[in-house]
Amino acid sequence: MSLLYLVVGAGLRLFGRPMSRRSLFAAAAMTALLVAGYLATSRLLAPTNPSVIEGVTRNSTSYIDPIAMAQSLVKYAVTGVLWLLLLGPALVGRFRPASLVVVAIVGSWVAAGGTNLLTYFHARYSAPHVVALATVLALAAPDKWLENARAALTLYTAIAVTAAASYAVDLHLFERLMIRHLQPGIADVEALSGDPWPSSLVNVTRLREVFKWARTPTIRDVIVPAYDWFYRVTLAYHSFLASDRQSILYHPLGRPGDWRPCSRAAVQRALAGARDGADRRFLDFLEANYCAR
Repeated sequence: MSLLYLVVGAGLRLFGRPMSRRSLFAAAAMTALLVAGYLATSRLLAPTNPSVIEGVTRNSTSYIDPIAMAQSLVKYAVTGVLWLLLLGPALVGRFRPASLVVVAIVGSWVAAGGTNLLTYFHARYSAPHVVALATVLALAAPDKWLENARAALTLYTAIAVTAAASYAVDLHLFERLMIRHLQPGIADVEALSGDPWPSSLVNVTRLREVFKWARTPTIRDVIVPAYDWFYRVTLAYHSFLASDRQSILYHPLGRPGDWRPCSRAAVQRALAGARDGADRRFLDFLEANYCAR
């Protein structure tokens, strides 16, 4: 963010726009500090978790790959609408009423029907660039920007709230599914019989991506298409806490890309101070299944 702010701000100043020199110096200092910190930590701190390194390597270009970012804005369309409302006042001026109506309709649709468990996860790749660019353009002409942005920011808030409500429905459906499967002890949800855990949908249509309620809103239709590796890992934690530490539901890890988040040394230290049998059972589970190997 600081580097983009510095580059765009310096360019605006070169073309005679009233950019604060102090803010550019601060951005330059922050850029230098972050680069130095990254170089120091990457050289001095040895990696400790191979599964995390694999994930970081796989996504190492996500923040700088314009094609990947553009694809994510298409797949998770609500972020594209929100970024348009942030950047529009500086790039195109005040939105006309007809344009705002169109953006409101499209934005509300994709916020209510397209927001899922991964929308915010993928928004992080483009968000720093958009926020930095919107900030530097706004500071170049703050009075004019405030005048142009009032209606756009009001609509931005409404769409963001709608997306959050849609996401809350996902979480409610997920919690309801999990509670229905809770049982004493430790259970592999992929081996359950009677009321099996829904399997992942491999082919998700474009209609489903922009309107997840296209069919009856079952767990399979709404949650499972976005059930990524992160949520496979956290199921054990969710179920343990939701059951008052009586149940552990989990997905077996071992697929390519699965993340094992725990350090064996840290889990063993926690085991030494476990307060009761329930905590000890959960820590034993983590050591056997969730520790990096």
